[in-house]
Amino acid sequence: MKLSFRYTLLLSLLLALGVLPGCGGGSPPGPPPPLAVADLPTELQKAFVKAKPETQEAARVVAAAVQAKDYPAAYRALQPLLTLPEATKQQRTITARSLITINQQLQEAQAKGDANAAAIIQYNRKYK
Repeated sequence: MKLSFRYTLLLSLLLALGVLPGCGGGSPPGPPPPLAVADLPTELQKAFVKAKPETQEAARVVAAAVQAKDYPAAYRALQPLLTLPEATKQQRTITARSLITINQQLQEAQAKGDANAAAIIQYNRKYK
């Protein structure tokens, strides 16, 4: 009986080590990489080129705010794009990557003493 138990244990270990990692048992994918700040306006507008006119305008507002380095305004303008029910997978990905980039820029601006950036970050910490 001991041989059978050892055999079962060994077989279970081999299956767990060999099969599980190949079947999605690995770590879940992380967040998408941020966009380069210089690429964000173009990539965002490109992603929404076939969207409704009001959605295209929202993307233009975000792009203009990023170009002006007004990251609090870019953050606020990006919010409606994050919740679009009709957004494509590409649009959702670009919007998520834009949010990561804008959040990084807000943190950098806060570190340099930007009170508006600090207010946005503090608001997010408090209400999200």
